[in-house]
Amino acid sequence: MNIQNRILAKATTTQSQSNAIVVSFDFSWYKLLRAKKFRLIIRKRVPKTMKPKWMYCYIKLPKKAICACAEIVSVDNITKTEALMRSENIVLTSNEIQGYFGDLRLIGCYKIGKISFPKKEATIDDLSKQLIYHPPQSFFILSKNAKNLIDKICGF
Repeated sequence: MNIQNRILAKATTTQSQSNAIVVSFDFSWYKLLRAKKFRLIIRKRVPKTMKPKWMYCYIKLPKKAICACAEIVSVDNITKTEALMRSENIVLTSNEIQGYFGDLRLIGCYKIGKISFPKKEATIDDLSKQLIYHPPQSFFILSKNAKNLIDKICGF
């Protein structure tokens, strides 16, 4: 498929936005994700203009694939103190949490519900054949058409 026929993965207008985001994770999180070890995900950047319902989890090198879809229960801000008290749900040590916050007073926190795994993981090659897709640094809002295509590729 040539570039003119590929679908934009990232929503560029409010009308093209789906109810889903893609969030990047380091490969070290893959086993924790598969084991459903965490229920809270802290991030310095979270959506501010929309409330996503779904999080597609993109695992970076060496996996380079969308490996799960999690229901988003809420997106809020959390203090360092709250994060430290809830570290077992975040699956980070106290030192890791303190290091991540640095001097910030608040950061974003996704509370996730059910985590689903695809029949087939959507690799960067699968995605790039049909989408104009660049893995996010932190997150991006999926376009409606891209969400439908990823659901089809993954069998969600």
